[in-house]
Amino acid sequence: MTSEKITSQKGKKSVSEVIASFVACPRCSYFLSSYRLLHEDFDSAVKESAAGWLLLSWDGAVNLLVQKSFGCHIYMELDSFQGICRECQRPYSYQKIDPDTDKTSFRVKIVP
Repeated sequence: MTSEKITSQKGKKSVSEVIASFVACPRCSYFLSSYRLLHEDFDSAVKESAAGWLLLSWDGAVNLLVQKSFGCHIYMELDSFQGICRECQRPYSYQKIDPDTDKTSFRVKIVP
């Protein structure tokens, strides 16, 4: 049995299942494929996903990617921001965890 099947049996989606859930929407598909080119942590984000959300790395490049994909700019001065994809209503959120260190979190729902 492959690790993808084992992961699916535990209630979490495999990497290929997560990718497939983003394909139907052109905006979300663009976001995910571009994110995977920018960051190598996608597989671990899928394995660590909780409650149907992917916790992804956040930096200036991802901020620009969110702007290009979803049409909104997240100002780094904000403590939090929530948005949805205009095409499929997939929610995503940005949250500043620790204002002193600028530690942030960016989550996107696996299934809209």
